[in-house]
Amino acid sequence: MEQQRIGIFRRIFLAVTDFRLYPYVVKERTTKAIGYFFKLMFICSILLSFYFMTIAQDFINEELVQLEKKVPDFTVIDGELVFSGDAQIEISPMIILDMKNDYSENVPIESYPDDKIYIVVTKDLVRAGNSRKELLYPPISFKEVTPLNKAEMLSNIKLMNDDFAMKAYFYSIILVATFIYYFISRVWMLLMYIMALLVFDGLFGVKLRARDFLKLSIYISTFPIILEIFAICIGSKYNPTANFISFLIAMVYAFYALRAMRLDAIMTSAIGDTPEEKIENAIKNAQEELERQLKEIEREAEKRDLKELEEKEKEEKEEKEKQEDEKK
Repeated sequence: MEQQRIGIFRRIFLAVTDFRLYPYVVKERTTKAIGYFFKLMFICSILLSFYFMTIAQDFINEELVQLEKKVPDFTVIDGELVFSGDAQIEISPMIILDMKNDYSENVPIESYPDDKIYIVVTKDLVRAGNSRKELLYPPISFKEVTPLNKAEMLSNIKLMNDDFAMKAYFYSIILVATFIYYFISRVWMLLMYIMALLVFDGLFGVKLRARDFLKLSIYISTFPIILEIFAICIGSKYNPTANFISFLIAMVYAFYALRAMRLDAIMTSAIGDTPEEKIENAIKNAQEELERQLKEIEREAEKRDLKELEEKEKEEKEEKEKQEDEKK
């Protein structure tokens, strides 16, 4: 492959479809491969964040419908929720209105069925959590809420839900959290790929340098990452078998990547270097020769200084002996 500038999306495409890319990227700087990995993670985080934001938006819209249908008219007066209706209402699988109790009676959230995350609204507080822990701490007290009724509450929620600035704020939070989590999880994946590349390198005898293993592991991870993002976005759940298949796909890419590098080495030795490689090698040889000459000059200077020092010491010694003889 010719030495040329390749954009991020073309790199992603070639990393999946063309094994000739791998001998090319190994010759690049390590920082370029790391930059590619950061860009790939950022693109994946953007896609995942849009997916998570869509799910959150659908959930909020669905909850709004349920709130409008099932929640009776209410008011918040003097720090207490008052409404006419059943003592306990399940608005949705996640929201429960419980007017039988107040927080002072310390009714645990785990007393509600199943092991889901609940938002429990009592006479005086709003609580959130599950059987393991309270997720909203401290709970929201109605004493901190201005007089409110059902129509005003739904209007405020819809206004916040439709506000572009609010959506952008939540999306930025989701994006940052997704990027950090996904980046860390993929770094562990790269370590596994590097260990596999060490085995394949022994089989092919390519004799890669340590930094080359990092570069190759980054590029062979491209297709498994794309598959994972696609699976998440179509709603697939965690499956150990799917993860194992993804790892096998990466190993296939590792095998053919090293095979491409081996063939590239054979072809280079057979037909010689390209003009760009000849220029690069000439520059490298010139630098090595200059370094060798500088070291030789330094050695000669050290020898000369040492010789002059010895001669000076000898002269001083002879002068001292001559003075002593004259005194005698």
